[in-house]
Amino acid sequence: MTLINIAKRAGLFVTITPVFVGTAYLLAATIGGLIPSPQNIERHYPVENQQTFDLYLLSTVLHVDIAVPLSKEVKRQFAFLKDDGFPLSHPKLDYLVIGWGSRRFYTSTKTLMDIGPGPVYTAITGDTSVLHIIPSKDISKLPDVRKITITQAGFRSMMNNIRASFAHSTDGKPMMLKGISHGLSDAFYQAKGGFNIFRPCNIWTARMLRSAGVKTGIWTPTTYSLMLSLK
Repeated sequence: MTLINIAKRAGLFVTITPVFVGTAYLLAATIGGLIPSPQNIERHYPVENQQTFDLYLLSTVLHVDIAVPLSKEVKRQFAFLKDDGFPLSHPKLDYLVIGWGSRRFYTSTKTLMDIGPGPVYTAITGDTSVLHIIPSKDISKLPDVRKITITQAGFRSMMNNIRASFAHSTDGKPMMLKGISHGLSDAFYQAKGGFNIFRPCNIWTARMLRSAGVKTGIWTPTTYSLMLSLK
C-alpha cells in the first residue's frame, strides 16, 4: 500500500467518522425521546376545582427554556434575584424564563450567529453549568411556544427542584455571575452539575418537567427529542 493510498484512507476516515458519530447521536436521541422515562417520579393528577398552572416551553434549535408564571410563591423563593438587581418587582413582569446549560457556551452565545468553535468544544468535552434567568411579559400568545398545564402540587415540586439547581456560596446564597448578561435584564448564576454532550441542557429541562409530573423520554438531549417525547 502506497503512502498516497494510506493518506487517502486516513482522510476518508477523518471525514466519515464525525458524520457517523453525529448521525448515531441524533438517532439515539430520537429513540430516547420515544421511550418513556422509567424514573420514579411523583405523578400529580389534576382533581376537580384544583388550581392549575400553565407553563410555556420556549425552544430554539439547540435549547428549551421553561417559562413559569410569577406567583407569590415564586417571588418568595426567588427573592434573592431582587437583591442582585433583577427586576423581580417590576409591575409588567409576568414570567421567569429559566434555562440550564454550559457556562462557556451559554454565557457567550446570545444567538446562533454567536456560536464559536471554542465554546462548542468546551460544551462537548465538559464544562461547569449555569442557570439563566430572563424576565418576561406575558408570552402565552407568542407563536411557537408550547403550553403545559400542571397541578399546584406539580408546580411546587418543579420550582423546588429548579431552586435546588442553584449552587451556593459558603454563606448559603446563590452565586450570580457579575457583569455577564445578554442585555435582557437577565442574570446568570452558577449551577450544580457538570455539562457535556451526553448531559446537555435539555436533559435538565426534561428532569424539571418530570418533577412536575410531566412524562418525558428516557434521554432527550436535543430540542427535537424533548418536544417529540411530549407528544
